Amino acid sequence: MATEQAVTLAPAALVVLAVAYNEIRRARTQRAARDGVFDAVVWMLSDAHVATGGGRYPVLTGTHDGHPVRAEVVVDSLTLRKLPLLWLVVTVSRPVAVDGTVDVLTRPNGTEVFSRNASLAHRLSTPDDFPVPARIATSRAVPVSERALAALGERVRDDRVKEIEAGPAGVRVVHRLAEADQTRYRAGRRVDFGMPTVTPLTFAALLIGLDDIASACAATPTREYTR
Repeated sequence: MATEQAVTLAPAALVVLAVAYNEIRRARTQRAARDGVFDAVVWMLSDAHVATGGGRYPVLTGTHDGHPVRAEVVVDSLTLRKLPLLWLVVTVSRPVAVDGTVDVLTRPNGTEVFSRNASLAHRLSTPDDFPVPARIATSRAVPVSERALAALGERVRDDRVKEIEAGPAGVRVVHRLAEADQTRYRAGRRVDFGMPTVTPLTFAALLIGLDDIASACAATPTREYTR
């Protein structure tokens, strides 16, 4: 009888072991994909350092053209009607000729955990010729130049750019990096971003765009902020 029970249980035990092995392998693959998200662009920064660990996406820091750069990945799974997203947030710390923070958030839906646009006290009417629906806000009721608005608008033409921010201490962009696999998420709410990688082309474009915005903010202000 004991032998018969052992024979009966053996296939079930093998199934359990196979499932456990697959889960361990999947977790290792996901961790390797997560930890390697910046591998292709580390060389683009001086004194580059990638901080990993804690089960989160790594943070890349370094300098570019003499300015400190910080790049990080934010997981956004709050919008229930849509698939979870990965946002790439790149911040360049440098003096910018603005009197307060200027923030452009495209297609706002109220769930942007990475944004402080809604907390800024003053709103600027979105120009009629602005390329995408956006909420433009600032921390202070100060003028903003037409040139700066044009530069901000140019950057958000790319539908992967969700937010652009410029302040006295630097500039920041939020860029859509990846979207969860639809089939796995719809079937079992499993969030799988595959093998997301920041490419040199994307990273260079974001750094150039932030530099353009910082330069444009030095133009003479010609438009007034309103509440």
